[in-house]
Parts: sequence; C-alpha cells; structure tokens
Amino acid sequence: MKKVAALCLAFICSFAIAATPGMHDGAWWKSASEDQRTGFLAGYIDCALYDAAEKQYTAVTWNSAEQAITARYTAHPAELKTPVASMLAQYVKAQKPGPVPPGGDVHPGKHGIFDGEYWRQSPPEHRLGFIEGYLDRHAKIANSTATYPQPAATYVKQISSWYGIRADDPGEINAKRSPRKIADVLYRFRAKAAPPAH
Repeated sequence: MKKVAALCLAFICSFAIAATPGMHDGAWWKSASEDQRTGFLAGYIDCALYDAAEKQYTAVTWNSAEQAITARYTAHPAELKTPVASMLAQYVKAQKPGPVPPGGDVHPGKHGIFDGEYWRQSPPEHRLGFIEGYLDRHAKIANSTATYPQPAATYVKQISSWYGIRADDPGEINAKRSPRKIADVLYRFRAKAAPPAH
C-alpha cells in the first residue's frame, strides 16, 4: 500500500511540475531543441502581444531572440536559473523600436500568422514549445478567467486533433478550421469554472 501511495505521490508531483508555469529557465532552455525554444518564444510573444497588450513585442522575431538568449545563457552560466521570460524581456528592452524591415511580414488582426496552417507546418517540438511559451505568459495575466492546468503536451494533442492534423499524415488539415487562431483553439480546452454554490 505504501508503494502505491508513493507512486501516486510521484505521479502527482510530476504532473504539478509539468503544469507549473515559470519552470522555463536556462537549464530547461539548454535541454530543449532549437525548434522547441523558437516555439516557446513564438507562443510567449503571441500571448504577450495580443492578450497582454505588450506592444514592445511588435517587432521582435523569435529566431533572433532565440540566438541572443542562447548566447546569453552560454556566456553566463551563473544565469541558468533566470527564467527565459526575463531573458526575453532584457532582449526586447535592448532592441531599438522601428518599422518592419523591408520584406518583413505584416499580419493585421489578433494573433497574426498563428493559425492552423502555421500549426500544421510547425514541427512537433515547435508546437510543444509554442504552447509552453503561450501558457508561461498567460499564467501572468491577472484578470484572465481561463486556466490551463493540463501539461502543454495535452493541449498540443487537443489542438492538432481539433485542426484535423494527424501524426501519420501531417499534410492533412480541416480546411474550414484552418483559419482559426491557435490561441482561440487553445481557449476551447481551458478549465471549466465550477458553478457557484447555492
């Protein structure tokens, strides 16, 4: 019986760690693939820009930010406990605001390019990183009524299924659902609030 209780406790602890925002620090960054890291930044920036109204993220590209943050963690190993979000904020602060460079993409509308086609074309690790980054930033939005207690991988599967994307056929997608933004699809899987007690 003690063995079963210990296994249950270990499972619960591992679930809590997986679902806890803020665990994305330099140690996590170094263990993640480049696809997962760029996905994290894309998701974080999407949430910061469109849901938290942090306009300083408008001209930030996640590929450039990924290189800068990787270089920073490599050059300063004492900062490995610093959250990725803090490193990203430092990177953004150091950038000079300006217009979109020639040939740069401009995507009007909330959540820009982050729709079903973006999701379909992204490698699985980028998708996972995207949800991890989005949820990391979303957890800091004080007035949000949506909560996401499941591990990011659970939401990745749910979103892929909703879009009609299958692992055995990544070219497949539900054309009618494809234009929906990833953040809007994720919102469908938020935790349901308990009804008030009477």
